[in-house]
Amino acid sequence: MQERIPYLQQLGVTHLRLMPPFRAHPERPDGGFAVSSHRETDPRLGGADDLRRLADALRRAGISLMLDVVTSRTSSDHDWARAAADGSEYFERLYQVRRGTRRGSSRPLTLDEAQARSAAGREWAPLNPGSRFDPRLVRSTAAPEQWDLDWTSPHVLLCVAGELLHVAGLGAQVLRVDPASRLWSGDDARESHRRGLLVLEALAEVLRIAAPSSVLETQDADDVRSEGAPVGQGLGRTSLIWSALATRSVEMLERAVPQPGASAGTGRLLPVRQHDALSWGFGPQDVPEGIDPQAHREFLDRFYTGGFPGAFAAESGCVRTEHGVCGTSASLSGVREEPGAGAARLLLAHAVAFSMSGVPELWLGDELAVLNDVDWQREPGHADDPRWLHRPRLEASALESRHDFFATAGQVYGTIRRLAQMRAAAFEFEGQEVVDFDTRNPAVLGLQRVGLRPDGELPQTVVLCLANFSDWAQFVTGETLSGFLPRGTRLRDDVEIDLREGILLEAHGWSWVRVIPR
Repeated sequence: MQERIPYLQQLGVTHLRLMPPFRAHPERPDGGFAVSSHRETDPRLGGADDLRRLADALRRAGISLMLDVVTSRTSSDHDWARAAADGSEYFERLYQVRRGTRRGSSRPLTLDEAQARSAAGREWAPLNPGSRFDPRLVRSTAAPEQWDLDWTSPHVLLCVAGELLHVAGLGAQVLRVDPASRLWSGDDARESHRRGLLVLEALAEVLRIAAPSSVLETQDADDVRSEGAPVGQGLGRTSLIWSALATRSVEMLERAVPQPGASAGTGRLLPVRQHDALSWGFGPQDVPEGIDPQAHREFLDRFYTGGFPGAFAAESGCVRTEHGVCGTSASLSGVREEPGAGAARLLLAHAVAFSMSGVPELWLGDELAVLNDVDWQREPGHADDPRWLHRPRLEASALESRHDFFATAGQVYGTIRRLAQMRAAAFEFEGQEVVDFDTRNPAVLGLQRVGLRPDGELPQTVVLCLANFSDWAQFVTGETLSGFLPRGTRLRDDVEIDLREGILLEAHGWSWVRVIPR
């Protein structure tokens, strides 16, 4: 990883997020999220000192390290869990435990029975499956081998705060934690969420006191608070980008464009996809009247997994799992069947993510148009987890392909790198406020980035971002652009254009133009 830091710098990366590199459940690690110890690393990746040296090297290169700290649960292999199973009252109080038996028998559930019940929606597993006479059950919402912590116990705050500070001490400057909704259980969802936010506030206060150079990131953008987790990951707009690509319509996506300026010291991440899977996280408010949200989700499932004849992703090899649709951005975009058009769709998705409010999240391999890993099942420990389909190894040969400007990988890499450069150089992107722009075209998304000038004065210019989701070239007329002065500057090549002549966007094309409002 240290050897690839120059590659990250060339790409314009400012933060590097690693999936949990810690010791996890030996049989079902869940991509590292079934954490058995935040104090030990997965020995296949290296030791804790290696991780600390990586953090130091990244910091010297101007890149911050982001690490997940799982705060809602632990692996059943964790020292706390083992102590609870062995009868420690202190550690038992860390988990959500109740007494229960198999129906019609005094024998506790076996692990296989518990897994079957979890699959059926019964989220309790035996606390001590090795004992025939131990009636204790532990709540296991995610999986039978991942036990839910009980945040009603103050002991949990003490123990988790220690883990959080340890990971911060390894050099992580952003600590990604579970959303508030997973930190408190109860019948009243609103009250549980409120109490979960209090947990985030308490953890944030611990960091302010003992590790002030580190901040929390929550997995839910609705949890973002300056006094709690100041950074959040919003997946709703991500799903809307892929919906627009499938429907060739921006009707749903444009509803998510207006974003008021966030409070000072807070922000959002905007991923193009997600490490688990692509889930359709939009709500009824995002769907036009007359369209059933669930029916639209089912359509998108079929579209991206081969169930919709003629779809550009029909032969991509993407699969549907309980987490959502698994696939790299290149495969979801149809690069394998249509390299040119697929690459254009992939770049359009990234151009929109880079233009909207929040910090764009780029997943390893997407910048090189890497396709799904067809051999994912051959990797030891991955056979039962299809999410490894879109977590391919990035070999040295793939990295070298970025220098081939005639190859899809080189073209995609060059454009995404240019997107990062443009965004970093344009002061309009420094702010978080985004204003919508009516292109008068159902296939073309328009938005305006507004930011303070470097001298702190009000802006005289805005960056107009246009994105064409149609399979055909589209035209934004000069009349539509008449709210700006006639001359604008296209950021991609720093060329001045006459807005009175309109702007032509190629199929799946995009353009960022610095303009002056009248």
